[in-house]
Amino acid sequence: MKMKRIFSLFLTVLITATTIICTYTPVSADSAYLPFTDVVRGGWYESSLIYCYEHGYMKGTSQNLFSPGSTLTRAMTVQILYSINNINAVQSANDFTDVTQSQWFYPAVEWAYENGIASGTGNGRFSPQHNVTRQDFFVMLYNYSKIYSHYDTDKINDNYLYFDDNDSIADYATNAMNWAAYHGFLSGYADNTLRPAANMTRAEITSVIKRFDDTLGHRWVLKSKTPVSCVNDGSYLYACNDCSATKKVSLTGGHFRYLFAEVKGTCQTKGYLEYRCKFCNVIKSEPTSYGEHSFTHTSTVKATRTKGGYSVYTCSYCKGTNHRDYTPALGRTEGWDSNYDGKLTIDEYFGAYGIVDFLTEHKYDYVGTPYVGLHTYINQPWMLIRDKGLYPYSAGMNCTGFVASVINRCGGNLGRVANVGKGSYANAYNWHITVNRNNIFHYTFPTASAALKSGLLKKGDIFIFMPEAYDSNPNDGLDPDYHLGIFWGDYPSHDVYWHSTGATRYNYNYGVRGLKNQITRISSGTPYSSIWVFPLSPEN
Repeated sequence: MKMKRIFSLFLTVLITATTIICTYTPVSADSAYLPFTDVVRGGWYESSLIYCYEHGYMKGTSQNLFSPGSTLTRAMTVQILYSINNINAVQSANDFTDVTQSQWFYPAVEWAYENGIASGTGNGRFSPQHNVTRQDFFVMLYNYSKIYSHYDTDKINDNYLYFDDNDSIADYATNAMNWAAYHGFLSGYADNTLRPAANMTRAEITSVIKRFDDTLGHRWVLKSKTPVSCVNDGSYLYACNDCSATKKVSLTGGHFRYLFAEVKGTCQTKGYLEYRCKFCNVIKSEPTSYGEHSFTHTSTVKATRTKGGYSVYTCSYCKGTNHRDYTPALGRTEGWDSNYDGKLTIDEYFGAYGIVDFLTEHKYDYVGTPYVGLHTYINQPWMLIRDKGLYPYSAGMNCTGFVASVINRCGGNLGRVANVGKGSYANAYNWHITVNRNNIFHYTFPTASAALKSGLLKKGDIFIFMPEAYDSNPNDGLDPDYHLGIFWGDYPSHDVYWHSTGATRYNYNYGVRGLKNQITRISSGTPYSSIWVFPLSPEN
């Protein structure tokens, strides 16, 4: 009976480590030329990874990466077992519909199938790209051992599976898992589970393969070595101490660089990546593409009636500009006059700015002051410049006088009001004529309700209620008349109006109380035919 060499060391970390963190640091000094930059220095799998690499069992996933935390496919697994003995299998007719002779793993799959090491997955398929589970891998290794082990591996009568999830092991894998536990290839997780259906990682399989060689496989002895370096290829020649097997492994030399630094490009210059060889420290630079502009906000162009607004961003490198944050033009919205391009707004025409801020600050210079009819005082100072500290409390103004006063107090030139009748700036008829003669921009609505529903109103807009062409009801005692005021809503549909007016039967229900300057719902003291609304310029 052949003596068994029992490798009894149980390393829990073999199975518990499932995620490998790439540190991009060279491996230990005793592995003078391991070219992989993603191997953790001093990691639990480092020595077994070096063993598998230097014995030609496993290669990297690329020139500089081993990907220790990645899972293995069924094709990769049979290729590793195939590589242990330098087997030159005779290729036979393809037994699987998903494996062709042109694929790199074809010989290993054929060898594994013909020797009973791995079977298919059903329906004539091998499923080479499917991940291999822990239990399936140990089944393959167990089948391999029965053919290629130097020692009797199959006579195990006791159960060595002392784990909480033994019941989750598939029936076909129970014997192989018990065999692996007995020989020290299999240890569980910290919670005393095996997780047989979990996928194997590349790091885990290196540890298992090294344990297998130490216990049941070839005892390789290095006979000769041609060192591999940054400028030379190398080779290892091994011979087995227990049989006549030999093995020659060729390793490809060259600089093995890892990313050392990255300089990003700008819109004027290309960037580059610096790669440093982890053995000789030679640096190689590789250019990358031009980078992006570095834009910062430098100015804002406000929307006009004919053009949209936008923010201007300037690149700190090339000084090029980019326009963003577009706002729509103010014009050509339903409700606006059709011929508006090039017109001035009413505050632009008079040169009055800051109207909303002024009214907000001087609200109580006006609210509560008496309404004074135009026929009583014609162009008296208090009809224009309202200041309770300067004029007696009894001083007041009519509706047009209130709007004219605000225009004047905000720097406007009331000399631009047409003088075609009594009252000048305090006569609403003169404002009507001024608008027509100077083509001042405005839009019209049939009712206050239509204006509120339009979504176009803004705080500070000036309203003119246009009178009916004739007295539609001579018996109501209300002669048609103009009425001026200022929209004071906080949003377009907010029914708030600031004006000097009196409480008539026509507007009492709108909150008008007494003859005074007041803030109520939108109303006119007499019947009207339409409303002209004059929006302020964006500066207001």
